[in-house]
Amino acid sequence: MPPVGAAIAWRDAPEADAETLARVTRIVLDPAFRYPSLPESATELLALASHEEVPYREIDAVIRREPLVAARILAVANSARFRLDIPAISLRSAMMRLGWGTLREVLWQVLADSQVFHGPERTKLTQLRAHCTWVAQCTRMLALHLAVDTEYAYAAGLLHDLGRPLTRRALLECPELRAHAHRQDLVDALHAPVGERVAQAWNLPAVIVQTVGSHHRLERPGTDPLVWVVAAAERFGDHHQIAGRSGPLDPEEPLFARLGLSPPEVLVLLAASARLGAV
Repeated sequence: MPPVGAAIAWRDAPEADAETLARVTRIVLDPAFRYPSLPESATELLALASHEEVPYREIDAVIRREPLVAARILAVANSARFRLDIPAISLRSAMMRLGWGTLREVLWQVLADSQVFHGPERTKLTQLRAHCTWVAQCTRMLALHLAVDTEYAYAAGLLHDLGRPLTRRALLECPELRAHAHRQDLVDALHAPVGERVAQAWNLPAVIVQTVGSHHRLERPGTDPLVWVVAAAERFGDHHQIAGRSGPLDPEEPLFARLGLSPPEVLVLLAASARLGAV
């Protein structure tokens, strides 16, 4: 177990006792501890979503084997955002209407819904999904404004808290921790290293792996600019109290200065982000 584990846990979860923190850290970061692997169908979707451009024939061949994905694509193509006078009734017409950029976002969302925002403690997962989906949209908006590479902006925002539900599941496997008074502290402390480990195992793109592991630890060497953007998007979401979170931001926070955003610019972007909706 990396020695950093206990340090992370103690700093981020001061309410939990040191003995419990050390024991849980050993369990969830032990290389022998098994986290869920991606099923073959999800691996295929991941392979598609991870490419900058894919021929529509190849997309069509994969999606037709996944009725839930096809239904989601048709639903998005006929939503208020994309709806034209003539509804999209075929999968191909829906894909052409959306374009590859939006199709990728739909694929990432389906992957996240089936592999991350799924399991016990449904209420918490619903809140987490709302938070992550909003952060994904805000990350896309901020990345465009800052001219940061947007290829994985939506996916990085969507999956940044990948480790939260997986840490919860791990704790539920330990009977003595299921009702632990500070279980939320443990999740807060360990979700980043747990998520980073799982993201690596799932072969997610490197920048997403780094986002999952570093969005609360921006001082780590070699941090990609997109990780800073995701952290800023999360601050915006807390300010807007998305999914019940709260934390009014100060436009002069060092995070925004690090991104080259002046306080007036932060306020303009904050106002624009208030118009983002849920997916």
